[in-house]
Amino acid sequence: METIYVKLDGKIKIADSTVLLQDMATIYCTNTTVNQLVRELPVYSRQNGEVRRVISIMYILELVLQNHPNWSIASIGESACVIEWQERKKQNGIWENCKILFVALICFFGTSFSIMAYHNDINITNLFGNIYSLALGKEKAGITFMEIAYSLGLSMGILVFFNHVGKRRITKDPTPVEVEMRAYEDSINLALSEIAERENQIISCNENQKNEGKQ
Repeated sequence: METIYVKLDGKIKIADSTVLLQDMATIYCTNTTVNQLVRELPVYSRQNGEVRRVISIMYILELVLQNHPNWSIASIGESACVIEWQERKKQNGIWENCKILFVALICFFGTSFSIMAYHNDINITNLFGNIYSLALGKEKAGITFMEIAYSLGLSMGILVFFNHVGKRRITKDPTPVEVEMRAYEDSINLALSEIAERENQIISCNENQKNEGKQ
């Protein structure tokens, strides 16, 4: 008996109308012939220009066992996969660079405004003046070492926190933005799966698919 290990992805984006098992999962089997047959197994075909479809791992297991009942299957991935169809588009380098520049400007000026608003709320000028007077016993005149040290420390703190200098990482750890984006994607995938299951739109077995087609 051949054992097939299926690691289902949480979400995929695809342009082809027909979705193969290898598009939405990683398959492993010691038998190369069986492995190839499972990889090329058609799972779902896009209907009526739909944009999204959620498919349960139970449907995939049932589909494989119906064609090959003597095989043994082990699922080690997600319980459902969100499939999104997107049209193939030619890359426009100038347009992509313009979008990157626009996002960078928004982040830069937005962050600058937030920092300035925070400094204005706490009246940082008077704060530095009071600290200067308490430490040195005289009034602060103009820009001092405190403003310079604070500006350098703030810049270094931002770089260390975001773990990025240009295209290079400071450490091998994922950046906070990558962590939050991954958590956001996981939450979206879970919400889409739960909504589809609640609305009986998830494909979990052949019987459900037939009932859905009759509606």
